[in-house]
Amino acid sequence: MFRIALLASVIVLAVAPAHAQTLPDLTITALSIRSDRTFAQEGQAFHLFIHVHAKQKSADLSSLVLPDVVNLTILGDEKRTTPATDGTDYVETLTVAGVAPGEATVSPAYIDARDPSRGDKPFRFSSNRLQLHIVAVRGTGGDSLASAALRVGRFLLAIVVGLIALGLVAFLLVRSRALAAKRRNYVTLPRARPVAEPVVPPVDRLATVRTATLQLASSRTRADAATLRSALFALAGARQDETLSSLLERMPAEKRALRSALRAAERATFVNESHLQGAIDELLDAVRAVVSQ
Repeated sequence: MFRIALLASVIVLAVAPAHAQTLPDLTITALSIRSDRTFAQEGQAFHLFIHVHAKQKSADLSSLVLPDVVNLTILGDEKRTTPATDGTDYVETLTVAGVAPGEATVSPAYIDARDPSRGDKPFRFSSNRLQLHIVAVRGTGGDSLASAALRVGRFLLAIVVGLIALGLVAFLLVRSRALAAKRRNYVTLPRARPVAEPVVPPVDRLATVRTATLQLASSRTRADAATLRSALFALAGARQDETLSSLLERMPAEKRALRSALRAAERATFVNESHLQGAIDELLDAVRAVVSQ
């Protein structure tokens, strides 16, 4: 008996490291479950949405373990993986239906992985738990017929009331126009003079870049580097609050000088103080290539 227990312990110790080595490398930043209904009739289909977000691009999230469901039956399963700017989004939609009136529970979904941001240690990332309410189906037969007749009667009554209100509004509108026509006094106004549209001078964005460059070359401060960065963003046609990565994706590849200047301006604006002057030199060299074109 002692030998069997010892052998089982050795097997467990050997399998555990092997399992950790087979775990995927994932940094999970979101894992949640939500339902499009908190109350549902028994037998009525609704959906559970399991959302996972990983920092890795094109992450394989097939190792996601689905939740256990109580008082629910799974009717269908749909999976969708979408690349995001900061990683990968994965949404799995479960179509479920309540089995009997009462409480229905959905246990947490989870995924086991080695997290590169935490020294490649194995972690279990778990979602939230859901508790739903399944209610009985409403009565059938005579009760349903009476309810249907009541709904039809209310609908017809609403139509009649709406037609009466519409007729009354039309009558009052015609009467008010007739009274206004009788009392109308016509006044001849002088002809209005045309108003010239204001002339807005065009903005010379390249001249703004030159001015900001001269100021940065003179002061060599981070604030003037940020001013030159804003001028370069405007020259490139950036939208309001647009990031550098989004702007570079829209810019043509042949604008190499402007793309290099944008990257150098980004670095000079946010670099550490110890590397600021070197970054300013790189920025000034890159901008000279832009303004010389």
